[in-house]
Amino acid sequence: MENTSFIFLNYMMYKIKFLVFAMASLLLSNTCLAQVSSPDEQAIWRVIQTAYLDGVFNKGDTAAVRQGFHEDFRLIGQLPEGKMRLVSRADWEAAVLKKQVEGKYPLPPGEQVSGQLLQIDITGAAAAAKMAFYVGGKLSYIDYLHLYRFGQNWKIIHKIYHQQLE
Repeated sequence: MENTSFIFLNYMMYKIKFLVFAMASLLLSNTCLAQVSSPDEQAIWRVIQTAYLDGVFNKGDTAAVRQGFHEDFRLIGQLPEGKMRLVSRADWEAAVLKKQVEGKYPLPPGEQVSGQLLQIDITGAAAAAKMAFYVGGKLSYIDYLHLYRFGQNWKIIHKIYHQQLE
């Protein structure tokens, strides 16, 4: 009789552990899915992926850059000596065209950039996205992108960043 009770208790502990694991997995997956859940959040992530990550870096697609970045876009970066670096959409388009001519697109799989959306805040037609920016799988920057919705389309209007130094 003792042996049967021991087996039953082990079985019940197994079931409880399984249920706890299943519930934790469900909660975590819902949290990850909620990160980009609204139609606006999905549209913003698509713009970041197609115009910024792929358009500027991975594929060199100037049409995607023009579609996803507002014509008055500005990147403002702080250089190590304290000076500011200013980059316009036209500057980025020119850099992309130069790399196209040099045959540097598309980037090989091990060198491609990727992003992970860390936070997004939307109020009406304005949005701010915080994103981890990876180069070849290595965290290289934390980007802060600002977007406006023009009609039905979101466009990136501004970017600042923090460079991850080793």
